[in-house]
Amino acid sequence: WATPKNWIEKAPGEMRLASFNAFDSNNKTIDVSISIFPGDVGGIENNVNRWRRQIELPAQSLENILIEAEQKTFPLLGDALIFMLNNDKISKGMIVAMIPNQKNQTIFIKMIGNSNSIIELKDEFDLFCQSIYWNN
Repeated sequence: WATPKNWIEKAPGEMRLASFNAFDSNNKTIDVSISIFPGDVGGIENNVNRWRRQIELPAQSLENILIEAEQKTFPLLGDALIFMLNNDKISKGMIVAMIPNQKNQTIFIKMIGNSNSIIELKDEFDLFCQSIYWNN
């Protein structure tokens, strides 16, 4: 991957392949992570609703989740679903790319922090996702 200039790689921690601190224009720290799990790890609905709980949002049906998801193809990773979640009441948000691969694994690239910061850094997140590739 190619790390944006205002991101600092840090120790990955449990269940993470990589971790970063990203910084918005006000120098607020945003957590970025890459994780890989076998299979679909509970599916789209379970994962998205777990993330929604993390930022104090109510659960949604799979139908509503898919309506709000952005479909995207990253040249080096393949097809992804992008979930942009924001809770303005507590100023917390996240953006997550969920990418199945040919090895029956799911790659999760997640950015979590202040809602406005997440919106500001969305393009950096996208460029970061586009830069990631795996050696076979």
